[in-house]
Amino acid sequence: MINQYPRDVLNPPGPRMRKGRAGKFHHLQVQARRTAMDPVATNEDAEARRDIKQRAIAEALMLLMFRMVWALNLAGTVAATVLIGRSISTLLVGAGLTPLRAIDYALIAAAYQLFITHIQQYLWRTGNAYDGTWQERGRAFWADLDKTKLSLVVFFGVTDALPTAYFVLRGSAYVWDTIPYALPYLLAVAVAVPMAMLVEPAMTKHRRAMKRLFSELGYSVNWM
Repeated sequence: MINQYPRDVLNPPGPRMRKGRAGKFHHLQVQARRTAMDPVATNEDAEARRDIKQRAIAEALMLLMFRMVWALNLAGTVAATVLIGRSISTLLVGAGLTPLRAIDYALIAAAYQLFITHIQQYLWRTGNAYDGTWQERGRAFWADLDKTKLSLVVFFGVTDALPTAYFVLRGSAYVWDTIPYALPYLLAVAVAVPMAMLVEPAMTKHRRAMKRLFSELGYSVNWM
């Protein structure tokens, strides 16, 4: 039997899809077909995402480690300030003045440590990204670092290192009574200076790298 109806009557055209949506659905269909036909590409994407995730976790662990070192530096600063404050309080009592309490010295030391940390993180910034080996990046960084900023970094770093060095020196006096006299001073400098001057730029570096890698995975870690 011959069909007597026009083609448009038997197969009426549906609502026309907008060009933007049609292009979007076409892209998804092409991507689905490509994934089904090329499992190697899917495995490569999974491997790349796994590599980024591992690097992000490594940066987060490094950030955690340096923050723990910063916490130790804070504890050393507070302890040293309290020890020095007790001596000052004894002098004040002898002079008939009202001394501060130990908690007051601890709060002053903690506030100063937070201030130093903020200043050093600001001073260490250059705004530039460097490529190459770590030696090449280091040379480029020091070449771009303003000499005035460098002087301030050294000044605040020394003021941050002195209380920690004093605390290490006092602690070593109770542990090692028979060691050479100069060794506690060398130990205090070797411990206090890196903790006071290198922790802040390291925390900034690893925090930025961690946030960038997690953002590539679709996560936001601005709270860190």
